[in-house]
Amino acid sequence: MTNYYKDMLDKGLHYQDFVVEELYKVGLPIISYSSKQFQNLIGENKAGFEIKLDQNFRKTKNFYIEYAEKSNENNKEFVDSGILRNDNTWLYIIGDYDNIYIYKKTIAIIIKA
Repeated sequence: MTNYYKDMLDKGLHYQDFVVEELYKVGLPIISYSSKQFQNLIGENKAGFEIKLDQNFRKTKNFYIEYAEKSNENNKEFVDSGILRNDNTWLYIIGDYDNIYIYKKTIAIIIKA
């Protein structure tokens, strides 16, 4: 695991915890899975919320929404991930520490090049 990947993962997990706390304050308790096994089998959490930190959307005026990845640099092909991963996700939560945006997953439009 590279230092950059670990740093981004740590920031993402911290933001996920922040969102869990904020949603709890308004009556939406979320039970998150911490193991990769459960996250891959079921989803990020029991509620079906995908939570992502976007540190640049204020500067770019665009959200970065992951839809494919190469988790292993030796893979020849990208695999569906993020919003396209086949799991229990029905809500996509993205934002920063000032604003949390919640979208129904099926409303997002994905265009693959």
